Amino acid sequence: MEEIKATITGTLHSFEKHAGDDVTKGETIAQIESMKMLIPIEAPNTGKIIEWSVTAGDFVNENDSVGMLD
Repeated sequence: MEEIKATITGTLHSFEKHAGDDVTKGETIAQIESMKMLIPIEAPNTGKIIEWSVTAGDFVNENDSVGMLD
């Protein structure tokens, strides 16, 4: 298992992929709003989203764990 980490400090805006979805390395899986811009969180590797540990609207800091990938 591998952690999915926030790429920047901001508010978790939306999820492009949900628990159980297969993802490809580099694919946008969520977005963070920071300074009125949407910044993608990309899949660190190919695998399956196990869970998200945050919800849309949560504040996250750069490098916070926001989910798990298998």
